[in-house]
Amino acid sequence: MRIPRATVVNIGAGLDTTFSRVDNGQIRWYNLDLPDAAAFRQTLIPNSEREIGIAKSFFDTSWFDDVAFNESDGIIFISAGVFYYFREEELKSVVAEIARRFPGGELYFDAESKSAVAKSNSVVKKTGNKNALMYFYVNDAKSLESWSPMIRLVSCEPFFKGIPKKKSWSPGARLFMSLADILGMMKIVCLRFTLLDNVHTKKSSKGSCLHQQNAALRTKGGVFC
Repeated sequence: MRIPRATVVNIGAGLDTTFSRVDNGQIRWYNLDLPDAAAFRQTLIPNSEREIGIAKSFFDTSWFDDVAFNESDGIIFISAGVFYYFREEELKSVVAEIARRFPGGELYFDAESKSAVAKSNSVVKKTGNKNALMYFYVNDAKSLESWSPMIRLVSCEPFFKGIPKKKSWSPGARLFMSLADILGMMKIVCLRFTLLDNVHTKKSSKGSCLHQQNAALRTKGGVFC
C-alpha cells in the first residue's frame, strides 16, 4: 500500500472479508453498516484489535467520531455495490461532509452508467422485487467534482480492467466483461479530498496560466503551462 498505516472505512460492509486479504499488520479497518447488519456480522466475523465494526447508517454522520484518523497516516473509504441504491443528492451531501472532515482521504466506489442502471432495474422488476431499485449512476465521473470544491477525480477505470478472462468461463460471461468495459457500463471511481488551501492555489495557478495563454493568442505567440 502507498500508505501502510492507513485507516480504511468499508461503507456498507455486510459480510465482506477484504481486511483479512489485505491486512499488512498496520492498517486500522472499520466496517460501517446498519445496526442489524452489523450485529449479524458480529456473530460470524467478530471485531478484532484493528478491525472494528460501526453499527450506524452511512447517512448518520456521527460515525465520523468513531473513526480514529491521523492525517499523516492517511485514510481510504471503499464502497462496493452500495451507492447504486441511493439518489445522487443523498450521496453528494454526505461525501461532501466526508471531504471536509477527512482531508487528504480517498474514496473508491463502483458505479454503472445510466443505461446500465436502467437495464439492471428492468431485470430486478421482473423478479417482482420493488424494494431494490437502483438510482445513482455515473456517466461523466469528472462531474462528481461539482459535489464539493474539495473533491477531485483521481481516476475512473473500467470495472473488469486487468481481470484475465479464463477459458473455463462461459463465452457469455467473457463477452459481457468485454462489452461492459468497452461501452463504459461499469466502472471503478476514485475521488480525492483536497485541502481547500490546495484548491485555491490550483485555481490561482490555473487562472494565471489562462491569462498567459490569452495574452499569447493576442500576440500570436505560444505559451504552455
